[in-house]
Amino acid sequence: RWTDLPGVAQDYLSYSEQLGVAQSGTSLESQFAIDTQAKAYALFSGNPEISQWLSTEFLDIWKQLSSEEKSDSPDYHVSVLRKTFLEANRALALSSPALAMAEGASGIFLLQVQDRMFCANVGNALAVMCRDGKAMLVACDHSTWNNAHEIWRIKTAGGFIDSEDGSVCSALALSKSFGFISHLPFSTACPSICDWNIEHGRDDFVIIASPNL
Repeated sequence: RWTDLPGVAQDYLSYSEQLGVAQSGTSLESQFAIDTQAKAYALFSGNPEISQWLSTEFLDIWKQLSSEEKSDSPDYHVSVLRKTFLEANRALALSSPALAMAEGASGIFLLQVQDRMFCANVGNALAVMCRDGKAMLVACDHSTWNNAHEIWRIKTAGGFIDSEDGSVCSALALSKSFGFISHLPFSTACPSICDWNIEHGRDDFVIIASPNL
């Protein structure tokens, strides 16, 4: 099930904090944030300072909002994920306004709740699930050249897609990300969310990655 708005067993979930991480100067362009007890896995990729800030702050924001939301709501986890991405972007803008205005980062968050998986993302940090030995994309690529929904959203908000390079308002390669506050509402941190039931015996693993890895 996809939510896009204006059977992975625990022992199959694994990660690497260093393998293939790209470097820019002394800062990492890609950063993981992981809480194995909560079965929560996040990856942020883009501007090194923003990625670092998100890797430090994002899970705390998610935990705080999780405690405040009514857990009996049928869309509890989807609602918390959406609010977490938006609140993280707001907090980033307050923490480093100049940086958040001009720079950005992609992000993806994977959460296992019993036999259900949730995947929320902005930008081009993506996730692939292996089911029956075949790869299934479970995240949305927010490159506008192949995303009809994002093209419609941007044009409805009064923006445009550059006909030559597919960029948002001739400025951004991605329509959703953290940061780039100066380009709101055309660039937004409201995530695309996919959730599905784990099918034991069919689902083997999920990989989260980004172009910078």
